[in-house]
Amino acid sequence: MTERATIIAIDGSEATLQCFEHQGCAKCGSAFCNVNARTYRATISAGLDAHVGDQADVFVPPAKAVAAGFSVLILPLVLFIGGYFALQSTGSEPLQVLGGFAGLAAGFALLWLRARNRPQELPRVVAISPAPSVQPLELGS
Repeated sequence: MTERATIIAIDGSEATLQCFEHQGCAKCGSAFCNVNARTYRATISAGLDAHVGDQADVFVPPAKAVAAGFSVLILPLVLFIGGYFALQSTGSEPLQVLGGFAGLAAGFALLWLRARNRPQELPRVVAISPAPSVQPLELGS
């Protein structure tokens, strides 16, 4: 999946990018870049001459995006169900619901711990379109 964004800052081999709306945005509905003024970081591929203001094509591996979304939804849900049914023998539905919410919280805590202890994998800038140069206006005599 390739997205287009504007480079707003550069720090070594990383760029801070801002999504912008273009003609395909009305039809796209991309979950990665569907919010105007959203900023994110990306690694600049070797050999690219990037400058602030340039438009960049950013590659986000689709499998990683789907896997991340799936884990954020499924793991907490499975632990909610597990916590709910683990307390079924108590016969108290409020306790079962409490167990479900404890499982849900445990799922989000596990995801947070995993993300905290893992190096962040950033999207990659794969192409650059230089910022359009501004031509001064000529005043008529």
